Amino acid sequence: MTNPTVSLTFDNGPTPGVTEGVLDVLDAHGVPATFFAIGNKLATPVGQALGGRIVAAGHRLGGHTWSHEVQFGDAEPARVDEELDRTGEVVEAAGGEPMLFRPYGAGGVIDGRLMSRFGADRLRSKGWTCVLWNVLPGDWRDQAGWVEAARAGIDRESWAVVVLHDIADAALPRLDELIASLAGRVRWSQEFPDECTPIRDGVPTASFDMLLAAT
Repeated sequence: MTNPTVSLTFDNGPTPGVTEGVLDVLDAHGVPATFFAIGNKLATPVGQALGGRIVAAGHRLGGHTWSHEVQFGDAEPARVDEELDRTGEVVEAAGGEPMLFRPYGAGGVIDGRLMSRFGADRLRSKGWTCVLWNVLPGDWRDQAGWVEAARAGIDRESWAVVVLHDIADAALPRLDELIASLAGRVRWSQEFPDECTPIRDGVPTASFDMLLAAT
């Protein structure tokens, strides 16, 4: 049986006192990851420094909305533009990829609240890449069980896009345990399969309809 591919991603940072520890664990294991930062956290001087450290360590840095308060499926076009533009600017300033984007899932549900038709058209017309997920182990809400949930999800997928969080009381305390348990069992990647990338460089993929589910 072929070892599964795992794309490890971190949302909702950067968080001083946490993101540094996540980077240290990744470095100790030689694991590459992708960080989807909240724009207003990345915009601070400390946030910019952490974003620069993420990029310097060889990880990818994209955006995860400016405010992490509104889902695009329910947002007015002007708000969508603001969330994308402001986030892209601070991601670029930190040395990241300003058009690499993960929408706000409000707990991880992929449905019509995730993206509006306007938002999808904006991403397509400007050449953005939109990344979703297929393994959401719940590190922010279940310290006792998220590592086991992550392993089960990875075993279920041929290419697992795992969402963890570089915030307090989430992945960091058990991140080393998870990565150590996967050593030799998976292939780490910073790319994403089409099933979790409904828009790639502005071009819709086979999963594009999932992004607009129920709209």
